[in-house]
This record gives sequence, structure tokens and C-alpha cells, in this order.
Amino acid sequence: MKISIFLFRKLLFSLKSSFLYKITNIITILSLAFGVASLNIVLSSINGFENSIYNKLSKLNGKSQINYLFDDVFSPQELDIKSPKNGIEYIEKKSLIKFKNLSQNIVATGLNKKDFKNFEIFNDLDLKNNDKNYVFIGSTLANKLNVSIGDELALLNSQNLKNISQGQRFIFLEVKHIFSSGINEFDDRQVFVSIDLIKEFYNLEKSAISGWILFEKANIEVEYPLNEITTDEKYSILFEWINAQKLPIFFIFSLIAVVSFFGLFSSISILYDERKKHFAMMKSYGTPNKVILTIFMLQSIFLSLIGSFLGIVFSYIIIFLQEKYRFIAIDENIYFVNYIPMEFSFQNSAWIIFFSIIISFFISSLSLTRFFKININEVLKSS
Repeated sequence: MKISIFLFRKLLFSLKSSFLYKITNIITILSLAFGVASLNIVLSSINGFENSIYNKLSKLNGKSQINYLFDDVFSPQELDIKSPKNGIEYIEKKSLIKFKNLSQNIVATGLNKKDFKNFEIFNDLDLKNNDKNYVFIGSTLANKLNVSIGDELALLNSQNLKNISQGQRFIFLEVKHIFSSGINEFDDRQVFVSIDLIKEFYNLEKSAISGWILFEKANIEVEYPLNEITTDEKYSILFEWINAQKLPIFFIFSLIAVVSFFGLFSSISILYDERKKHFAMMKSYGTPNKVILTIFMLQSIFLSLIGSFLGIVFSYIIIFLQEKYRFIAIDENIYFVNYIPMEFSFQNSAWIIFFSIIISFFISSLSLTRFFKININEVLKSS
């Protein structure tokens, strides 16, 4: 092995090597770097896109929700159900909101005043007063109804609309905050109000809730008749769509990376042609075939390692700049994020380098079929 390494260094860094051999090695390294960088950037984009959407949805809906299987509202005390630690109580009701001659079907979510701080869209909100006749609406809904902060909206109780004598049919709420989540459907349908107001408006028991929102993993085992639904499950169609895109994208860019490795053929072929006489002489003096074969393999692995490392470094720079300056922008209304998020993964990078070595070993093995056909006498006579 030491002899192979010594000869490899002499051949690779020899000043007598032709310009063609040197430039081929440089092109091979650059093509490998481009292929590896492309693959790593795509993998980082896929992971970053999926994780960004998951994090965004988790900040809006929690990582999971625990609900009662048989009704949209229940009383934990009556059913002797323990509240999960760090669980945020909420009540959710489908309703109708109206402003002047415009109306919109919405989902009204009632929260305790102290729990609004857990939602990122309400980070800058100040709720110190005791007024409960407020409503927070999304920017899409505000634009659709032409509503501004301070306007009064009518929240209608659809259950009481048919019967005038049955309870309160509507209530006026003041718009205190207009939020923007970056998800049009959420901003168009979701409104937030006081949980006490919903209980009073829908004539619910004081202890009634729809369930708990959890921003961390539940610390209890969720058992029947409760059901826990995670963000992945709630938006399963969205995440299935993302996963469906992974395979074809990964396959295409993997092919680009693999094709870039075939530059090794040229490099090894040129090394063989230039040093064919030396290899023939080495064989005539009894040098084992494995020593000469190792030289070719070392060159292939060396070039692939240099190219892969440069590709990983280049991809890291691109990913860092994209995350810092976000120069590749996309439509947030379609993709839920306003730029292509990227997450550099050391694990993915390590796997790419590992498979680069495997591929280079395979390619060098194919290239060496010429060496086994070498005729020592003919090579020495022609030189």
C-alpha cells in the first residue's frame, strides 16, 4: 500500500504531466463539485421547505390538539378527564361574521387572554384591559370585508338564527388586531375571540371546552374517549404533496451528480495513456497487479473527495447566503413561505461524500479493464 501511495503521489503531482492531464483533472474536480453542490442544495431545500411549513403551522395550531371524540364541546370535569400539562384550553365554533352588507363564513376560536402570547401572530399584542367584546381577524378577511382596526363586526350564532326567541342571535365585536400568518386560507377563515365570550354567546357551561392546544408533546397518554391529532395528521394532504415531490426531484439531481462523476473516466484514461510505458516496465519487473490497480483507484478517490468537499463547501455558502439574504423569493400565498428555505445537513453531506467514494471506486474499477489487456512486449517495443 505504501508503494502504491508513493507512486500515486509521484504520478499525480509530476511536473512532467501533460497540460491535457492537468486540465482534465481540474475539469473533473469542478464538474464533481457542481454535481455534489446541486444535489446538496436540493436536499437542503426539500428539508428546509418541509420543516419551515411544519414550524409555521405548529406556531399557528400547536404541535397537536386533544379533542373529545363524540362532541365539539365537552366538560372535562364531568367526564373526569385530566387536563394535559401546558395544554391551552380553547373552544372552536363555525359561525358567520358580517360587516355592513358583506359577510363571511369563519371558524371562531376562543382563548383565555393569557394564552394568546403562545401564538407567534400575537407576540406584539397587549391585552391588559378587561373587555371581552373583541375580535382578532386575518389580513385576508380584513381586506375582503374592508375592515380596519376599531371597526365593529357582527358575529352571528347560526344555531339561533331560525328562532328569534331562542337566545342571542348576534353580538357586536370590535376589531382589536389584524394578524397575518402568511397562509391565505388561515387568514381568511380563522378569527380569535375571548373564550368567555364564546361560552356566553353559545350558552355553554363554564367549564366547557373543545379541547387543548399543545405547543409541546403531551405529557400524558391520550386515551379513549379523547383523540390527539398532530400537525402532520391535520395537514396530511399538504405533507403528502411535499413528499410526493421529493422522489422525482431527488432522482433528477442525483442523476446530474452521478453523470458528473463520469469525468473520472477521462482522467484515468489519460493517466493510463501517459504512463502506459511505466506501468508495463513495472509489470515486467514483477510489480503485482494490485499495486498498479491501487494507483488508479487512489486517483479516482482523491479527485472525487476533492470535488465532493468543494461541492459541499460551495453548497454551504449558497445555503448560508440564502438563509441570510433570502435572494430566491417565492409567492407566499402559494407556498406558505416567501422565500426558499434551506437547511444545511451535516448528515446528508457525509452521506454524499460516502457515496462519492463508492461511485468513484466503481468507475475506477470499470476503467481498469484496459489495464488487464495490456501487452507488455508491444508497449515496450512501441516506446
